[in-house]
Amino acid sequence: MTIVRLHIPDEPVEHLAVWRQRLANGETLDDVLFGDGGIEAWYWDRWRAVERLGIQREHFSLLAGRHRREFGLWLRGERRHE
Repeated sequence: MTIVRLHIPDEPVEHLAVWRQRLANGETLDDVLFGDGGIEAWYWDRWRAVERLGIQREHFSLLAGRHRREFGLWLRGERRHE
């Protein structure tokens, strides 16, 4: 069994402000999570090592979707990034 430990990147403070503004402007959480310049893409760019283990972008997106609630709480300031 291969164990992968992903680093937790520093909180994307500048992106976070943009994502929060997008929500305030009426975009849905799914838009902010999966749309252009969204959270899922930001993490994918940092965790591409999972691709070498056979995790494709589509599966990665499904995993991000399973954490939709946590992302929403983080965007509202109710959860820490870590």
